[in-house]
Amino acid sequence: MGASAILALRETFHILVEVVRVSEESLNALGEKEKTARALFAPGARYAINTDGGMQWVLGASAPIGITESEGDMGALLYLSIEHPFR
Repeated sequence: MGASAILALRETFHILVEVVRVSEESLNALGEKEKTARALFAPGARYAINTDGGMQWVLGASAPIGITESEGDMGALLYLSIEHPFR
């Protein structure tokens, strides 16, 4: 399960906050069910560059942070999205 919020500071600049929780079940060495839950919090931002020809380039960055013991790490996510105009 997850949720996200986007704050548009400008038409081309957005602040993002995303949270996701994953629950899993597995069998341990004794054949008993074990449940684990992992959760991540990921703040980020994205910036769009609109060209005269109608193409849009979107550059984004996020820093996923584990907020449960099983997801205690921090990471980085960078992305580039290119959208061409439809005619």
